[in-house]
Amino acid sequence: HSFPTRRSSDLERGRRYTHHTPTVAPHSIQVAPDGRVWFSQFNNSRLGVITPATGAIEMIDTPFPAPRRFRIDSQGVLWVPSYFEGKFFRFDPASREFREYRLPTGAGDMVYALAIDRRDDTVWLCGTNSDTLIHFDPRTEQFSTYLLPSRLSFTRELEVDAEGNVWTTTSNLPYYQMEGGQGKVVRLSFK
Repeated sequence: HSFPTRRSSDLERGRRYTHHTPTVAPHSIQVAPDGRVWFSQFNNSRLGVITPATGAIEMIDTPFPAPRRFRIDSQGVLWVPSYFEGKFFRFDPASREFREYRLPTGAGDMVYALAIDRRDDTVWLCGTNSDTLIHFDPRTEQFSTYLLPSRLSFTRELEVDAEGNVWTTTSNLPYYQMEGGQGKVVRLSFK
């Protein structure tokens, strides 16, 4: 593949920026521990991977709709929400196998985003329609569910800090539907 390269005096002098155009409408992007760049196609139900050293691009069909806001653990395994189904999936790039997990909160729930706890590679998920944060341990395949402090909160993002605190944001439109009438930043702490 040959990709156009742009230089701009507005950008840091001497740095080379390459623009890859592998697909229509990529949604999310993550760099794996091996340096490959993964992206999702929300509307096309696919994952893609770019090998920067060669420029090779591979597309992988997912067995579920709407992959989005995925994360990659320290072993290079992708954890991918299926936005509409109350499920998330583990994708092993080595075996090319998907493994399905259903949320303990039911099929009507939705994983808007997920995060990896870098201390132990456990997975945190937004239970967006159930006002919960959900912890999943891949080693035991056990779930723990934590209720958020307000109802109709619609969690949007999720991060885990170095101490294991779980952070999320809530915002629902129109705001008057949400308990308290405004979005929040929420921290779940175990201290």
